[in-house]
Amino acid sequence: MNLTGKHCFFLIFVLLFSQQCQAKWQTYLNDNDFLIEYQKLENSKFTEINASIKIGGSIDEFFTILTDPKLAPIWLDKVISSELLTTLDDDSAVVLTLFESFGPVQSREMLVKSKVIEKTADSLIIKITGYNEYLPKNKNKIRVKKVNVLWQAQRLDDNNIKVSYRGSFDPAGSLPAWLSNEFALHSLENSFKKLRKLKPINK
Repeated sequence: MNLTGKHCFFLIFVLLFSQQCQAKWQTYLNDNDFLIEYQKLENSKFTEINASIKIGGSIDEFFTILTDPKLAPIWLDKVISSELLTTLDDDSAVVLTLFESFGPVQSREMLVKSKVIEKTADSLIIKITGYNEYLPKNKNKIRVKKVNVLWQAQRLDDNNIKVSYRGSFDPAGSLPAWLSNEFALHSLENSFKKLRKLKPINK
């Protein structure tokens, strides 16, 4: 292939731009098939988190863990309760989750719409977005804003799956962004550790 000077310049530019995009992610944890990365959201004080972990079980088992409100307090860090409020015409589920207060962080509630994008024996994709317009705000709770989360699971073999999370949110209230970002990373780490204890790797 014969490249002109302009083509070479364009190719170099694309490669550099790609490397810069990839370099935005910073590693928080990388150990034993357990990865957590983060990057600053564009035009925001908050960070986006990308995480993955290998656990035992099947796609169906993880689907139950992720969508059964009664199981949420067992593995999701700081969750007091989770309630299915209704199912919409597009099969989205409206869910209200309550989080306990800890340290300087006041208790919060999260109102979301959860939609199954794909579910097969080999793959699962669930999209979760904020749905605060569904109910008036609770005067006694701070309501999380701008929730944008994608859960995925991929079958690795007959006994194990890879669970992936990519998400961001605005915790609202007066909590400093830097502190909120630290808590978000720590909380996700705890959640994934609980998930692995619940479904240990089948070796």
